[in-house]
Amino acid sequence: MINIKIFILIIFIITLIKIIKSDVSIKYYNEPLPENFVANSNGDCKVNYSLFVKSDVPIKNISTIPNVSNTVLGELNTFKTTYSFETISNLATPNFTLTVIVTDNDLKEFRDSRIVYCLKLNDFGPTTQYLLQLKKNNSNLFSNGVIKRSTKTGRITDGASIVVEYISSNLPPLLKSLLYLSLFETSIKHLGNKKTSKLYEISFFTETTNYYFMDFIVSFEWGQLTIEPLPSKTFQIKSMIPFYKFSSVQKSASVVGFFNLEFNDSLEIKIIRISSVNTYVFPVINDGLNVKYLCYFNENGSAYASLSYNYQTSPIFSTNINIETENYSQGKQMLLMFQDDLMELTPKGFTAVLSGVPVLPQYPITLTYPNGFQRQLWFNQYPFSLKNGYRKDSIDTYEMVFTAKLSKYSNGQYIFNYNSTNSFVFVATPQSDIPIDNNPPEIIMVQSFNVGRMKLDIQMTITDDISGFSAFVCLDTNEIIFDYKNLNSGGTINNGVYSFIYDYGFTPVCQKSAFLDFAGNSLVQNQPFLDLIVSNGSKVSYFSIDLPINRPKTLSDFDQFYFAYNNINLTNSRFYNTLFFKFKDDDNDPDYVIKFRLAISDGYPNLNDYYSVWDSGLQLYRVEFSLPPNLLIMDILYYIYLGLDYETQYSTSHFQSWVNPSSAILSVYSNIGDIMPPLVQNIDWRIDGSNYAIQRNLMCTFFIEDQFNGFDIGELTIMGSTDFIPWNFLFSSNNNNPISSSYNITIPIPPNSRTQTYYVTHMKLVDKNGIFSEYNINKPQVFPIVDPLVKVTNRAFIVLGDDDNPISRTLPKLVDFIVSQNSIDVGGSDLSRTVTFSIKTTEEVGIRSNVKPTIYLGDTYLNYLSVPVLSDGEFDSSTNITTFTVSTTIPYGFGFPEGILLNVYGIQSSHCTFQGYSSLDLKNKNFIYSINTPTFSVTTKLISYSPISTKGGLLTIFGRSIDAVKNPSYLIVMNSPSNGPERFENVPYSLISSSTVIITAYPSNSSYLVYLLDSSNNNTIDSIRIYPSYNWDSNPIKPSVTPSATPSATPSATPSATPSATPSATPTITPTITPTITPTITPTITPTITPTITPTVTPTITPTVTPNPPQKCGGNPQCGGESKGKCVDGVGCVCISPWIGSECQSRIIEIPPPLINPTNPNHNLTLNSTGTNEFTLVSLVSLVSLRELDFKNKLVRSFRFDKWKLISNTSTYSNYITDIIDPTNNNTICSVNVSTIWYQTLTDIEFAGQKLTMNPSTLKYNINITAFPFSNVLNTLQLVMSATAKSTSPQDDQCSSNEFGNTTSNDNSNYLQLSVNEHSLYGRFIKRGIVDNNIRSIGNEVLKDLSSENSYYVSQSYIGINIPFYKEFIQLDPDFSVLLDQTSASSICNDRGNKLSKGAIIGIVIGCAAFTVIAVTLLVLLLKNKYFFRSMELKVIKMVSKKY
Repeated sequence: MINIKIFILIIFIITLIKIIKSDVSIKYYNEPLPENFVANSNGDCKVNYSLFVKSDVPIKNISTIPNVSNTVLGELNTFKTTYSFETISNLATPNFTLTVIVTDNDLKEFRDSRIVYCLKLNDFGPTTQYLLQLKKNNSNLFSNGVIKRSTKTGRITDGASIVVEYISSNLPPLLKSLLYLSLFETSIKHLGNKKTSKLYEISFFTETTNYYFMDFIVSFEWGQLTIEPLPSKTFQIKSMIPFYKFSSVQKSASVVGFFNLEFNDSLEIKIIRISSVNTYVFPVINDGLNVKYLCYFNENGSAYASLSYNYQTSPIFSTNINIETENYSQGKQMLLMFQDDLMELTPKGFTAVLSGVPVLPQYPITLTYPNGFQRQLWFNQYPFSLKNGYRKDSIDTYEMVFTAKLSKYSNGQYIFNYNSTNSFVFVATPQSDIPIDNNPPEIIMVQSFNVGRMKLDIQMTITDDISGFSAFVCLDTNEIIFDYKNLNSGGTINNGVYSFIYDYGFTPVCQKSAFLDFAGNSLVQNQPFLDLIVSNGSKVSYFSIDLPINRPKTLSDFDQFYFAYNNINLTNSRFYNTLFFKFKDDDNDPDYVIKFRLAISDGYPNLNDYYSVWDSGLQLYRVEFSLPPNLLIMDILYYIYLGLDYETQYSTSHFQSWVNPSSAILSVYSNIGDIMPPLVQNIDWRIDGSNYAIQRNLMCTFFIEDQFNGFDIGELTIMGSTDFIPWNFLFSSNNNNPISSSYNITIPIPPNSRTQTYYVTHMKLVDKNGIFSEYNINKPQVFPIVDPLVKVTNRAFIVLGDDDNPISRTLPKLVDFIVSQNSIDVGGSDLSRTVTFSIKTTEEVGIRSNVKPTIYLGDTYLNYLSVPVLSDGEFDSSTNITTFTVSTTIPYGFGFPEGILLNVYGIQSSHCTFQGYSSLDLKNKNFIYSINTPTFSVTTKLISYSPISTKGGLLTIFGRSIDAVKNPSYLIVMNSPSNGPERFENVPYSLISSSTVIITAYPSNSSYLVYLLDSSNNNTIDSIRIYPSYNWDSNPIKPSVTPSATPSATPSATPSATPSATPSATPTITPTITPTITPTITPTITPTITPTITPTVTPTITPTVTPNPPQKCGGNPQCGGESKGKCVDGVGCVCISPWIGSECQSRIIEIPPPLINPTNPNHNLTLNSTGTNEFTLVSLVSLVSLRELDFKNKLVRSFRFDKWKLISNTSTYSNYITDIIDPTNNNTICSVNVSTIWYQTLTDIEFAGQKLTMNPSTLKYNINITAFPFSNVLNTLQLVMSATAKSTSPQDDQCSSNEFGNTTSNDNSNYLQLSVNEHSLYGRFIKRGIVDNNIRSIGNEVLKDLSSENSYYVSQSYIGINIPFYKEFIQLDPDFSVLLDQTSASSICNDRGNKLSKGAIIGIVIGCAAFTVIAVTLLVLLLKNKYFFRSMELKVIKMVSKKY
């Protein structure tokens, strides 16, 4: 009865609280921009607000104070609604408080207030209201590099800058151009918001290119601030090599020359500031203190370039430079025509024709759908759309023809555009037998799952009555967020659930989006898609997704920020480093992520991104990254992007200026620094004959240099101007001098071919440290990528041919086109989606069998999938037919539900004419032109994963319909160098959502496979290969002293590894002409998870792991003598292998490996000794139980290990698993996975960040326990193990003993030694384990409360491994071996009359006396301080209860 009354009372209290305090939340979306608060010409400010309101009680009304206009109130008497309105104010009342009042049906009010401003441009109020200030004690200017200005455009690209804070009582509006300076122009960039202030970077520029900043005052309407000068040092350049301009700067080239400066010391190199006009200048080589600077120019037209440094009165150089973009169109325009011959087809389609000069067009065709969504199609990829390439009336001509496929439900106006002058409008109407679909998709439900690290798995239930849901698109960017291929198992495109991963940390929320169906209907959202407002007739639905982390950070939020190592020597070696940081006020969410972009310098071409992880042991975020070898003497340039801040890019200078001026700088140096990429010194073209009627060869020799790092690999593409065949070459410096060498390439010229020019269209050269130069003929050269051909003038070569031969007007023909299957299930297995194509071609003088055609598969969104033929064609001389064959697997879901159109392009004749066939051409010639895709069976697939380190841990895997497997299990297969494949079955896992699962990964230095199995039939559902990222440990302690080894003089010699001679033979490179075509359209699914270089949480050493206390050196002789061990002060006896023990008096004995136990992981280590003293020692190691203990070490509950399952085994390896079952409900509490490894030879391993030596004949256990449901957060776990050493032939003179203590071999472990006579079982229990992916202290103890069997021939002990409270998993690593002792055991002896030995009696007496003294002392202390201990106990309990 009492229990019922208490229950009713609790329900009443909960209900009362809910009635009294209803929860209401207001979310503003489409927030006004800062410029909305600036008055118009009439002095008015009109600001629009949009609200999304949620309440626990139905909403009755929404109002505002003061009154507002243009109000639009959503549905009332619901738990969710919207409200939008407009505020109007003027300069007469520059700001007021706007209050939104939400009233629920219980007449309770909820109010939300904010300040609304109305400001005049350059008029931001009185000093008392707004304040512009610098950070205290840190007001220096900084420079992100050289000052760069364009005289042609007036664009300022860099300058001296400073970070300021703009403060008011409420969050102020945007700071614009408000500074009044006579000497400078200014540029203001918003960096982020605090609660009542904004941070800005203000940059200052002057027309005087060599101006050096001194003290100056920044004044504005309500005050001023003083800015200190840049740090300066007056110095004189030691020497200078004048500017060298490359002999002939090419059109479209970028680098125009270089100059050298020699400095007196390394500091001068880092602080020199070079001013330039129209030119980027950056250092590329430092040979000691001699620095080479490269000058980069990439603005079209003729301009004056001038460079100077610091107080230099005359420029380093000044010159006129003329750079123009290549005009490949020769002044002619491509023409766009459309044919509607395919309109009678189902599915529908167009054919578009581009015709004009023989140059691939550089503009895309844009298709605009009736809903405004746009798709683009590019034509600059050979051989897509090329048709009828031949010589006509002495002019090389061709057409570009493609087919655009539309849905059969298409209804509305479609617009094709090419350039700004060519367009075509078409109104599509479904055929009479196709139902009209005028209704957009409908959103039924939206839910999200937090998958960690600022990622959400968003699931939407969507219906569409006729044509089916097609895609969810962002209209801001014309990108597809997800589409029908994201459908979950069990659904259809007419009614299904769709899942996609959203990286909300670094992907801006789309502000305007649309749900599309295949008919072109759209449900448009004019607010961020995280807040959906769906109106279907009179029904309005509201869906809101709350982000787990919703507040972005700013510079002012950082508390600590430093690098583990600094002033780093990178000479010929890569360095692994770590950035540590944390935020103020303990605002450190473990899931929060920043992106760290390692830019190195302005002129460095390789940008690498790294991501932060939370280290729970250090209570810091960490970013692990690597620095490449041979960087210059420099301070590293890096950029940081804060999660949820989608706009601001913070640089090194921002952190130096605002966070910490010293620890934000990362300095490096090299004796010889080299970031200059390889360059081509010259090109030699030649043709080996002038007889057009026979086979000829075009040969080309490239001379490549790289002064210090050395050239490594290169890519080269040469294309003909008439046949458009790309000849692709890959080459390397193997067997060549990487410093300077030549490389030959050869292109075959067929008989009777036409005249054409061969262009270098692409070249990329990479040095041995990854520094690269790159050129693309159709792309502008973008800073800082250097053109590898900047020094050469002859990038093209004309090969004359037989243009008057009549065969130059004949075209190759398609004889037959065979498709292995014309209808497929695009959701089926890879094998079922595999299609084989056979292309049969002919031409009167022959087909070029080594130039392969390409098949293009098209769908309804202008996606074209290229399927290049990879093998040479087979020629049949009897029929003059050449056959090409290729197989491909149709991508999952591609072309559903209305089929795939086929196109064949790139059929080449032996005299350089070519032919292609669009879908329309194939149809007109009665060939197969499409593949039907009526079925889309959604299948389970493992797609990607989050990064995982080589030390293992929790691995997040993303996929499709993972939850569709009803009885899943996970298997990991690793390849062990010593033991071959290792299988880890029944891997612990946690299913987060239908798209996300987290499993426990094991340590591995190489890739491994994860299998998803159906345990009911053991079938493999899918697998994914995991590539763990290298894990390195960095010192988390900020170094107090940095190395001072920065070079002060030029080294006397260059590295000795530089080859001294050029090989006598120049390599000849065989071309590969496989078309390098990739789909040129936007992917149908925007990638959301990438397995790139994002680091994961890895086990880290915490400061709480303390070493063993120092021990005295014992033994007679001490430590067994010089041959067995030595005494180390503060440590104890350090033994020499194979000796072991506290006094080095025991020796490892090699014994046979134990037999694998098929029922449990208990192992027997058996020693059989022969001779005069035959003796057999049987040692048993077993796992007994798992016990939960409270904070007083009292037993809470215990679970014995009863049923084990042997998963896998070899002669030296075994793996077992068992589930801990709750006897009250038969539910699984946790799982224990135990593997044993037998080490036959001396082996070094690593566990928990510590090197361990495995002696011969050692049995090592690896124990993993999954999440345990603790009864209280103060509780701990205890794993109980039993060890027994037993003689199987008891004798009268036998004795036994056991010993437990600390090891002395620097392995921070406990040892247990169980002895019978001169033989013993030795167990080592490491005092550390991996707990929740962090390295933590582990305690070990001998358990006296468990009854053990001890006699003169048996020694047994129970060991408790004490595990702290954890949430996810723990990993332990004890090991055991058998020893031969120099002295015999003497604790328990037989001695016939059961008399104790003299040694035993002495030991007992001393032990009893010591125990008595200790017990009395402890009793006195306890009685004296009992109230203190009790109060401390209560305080701890209260603190923990509050926290949890």
